[in-house]
Amino acid sequence: MPPGKSNATTGVGPPKTHLPTPTNAPDTHRTTCNPIPVKDILALPNDVMDTADVEKFLASKLLCLKDQPFTATHLSTILFHITQMSLATLTSVIAAIRAVAFLLQKQVICEITKTAANTLATSLTESISSCLIDHTITALAPHIASIHVASEALSKTAQQVDENLTTTLDKAECLH
Repeated sequence: MPPGKSNATTGVGPPKTHLPTPTNAPDTHRTTCNPIPVKDILALPNDVMDTADVEKFLASKLLCLKDQPFTATHLSTILFHITQMSLATLTSVIAAIRAVAFLLQKQVICEITKTAANTLATSLTESISSCLIDHTITALAPHIASIHVASEALSKTAQQVDENLTTTLDKAECLH
């Protein structure tokens, strides 16, 4: 140890403790972070380049079971297992994290697609229903009107036949 410096083990002076001093000042530590765009990250060479490689890679590292769905619970378990991987195989750790990222991206896309499909189906169903009702009424209205006219004419004809029949029967009784 250089002269004039004391150490807790040398017995010269009281032991020094290095407690962090709380500060209310803003953090002035400046770092420059230039994040790489996702498309550039995806283009970097890796064992996992797309969702097709994911299951094969994760199964080869014993991080998942083949043909099992990748649920949120399953993905979190995979991430916990990745934290236990040896850092000596950093490329495997990076590839495993990348695999989970692809799975999460696929899940988000599936959820968006499902939501869009449900919204579209609901919207189309309501639109088609109201349109069908309007067209049905428009198509049937003239036929119903003509049926109504025909039924009135038939009713009038039946009444005339009844009157004629009654008159004819009355005349026939008078002749006998």
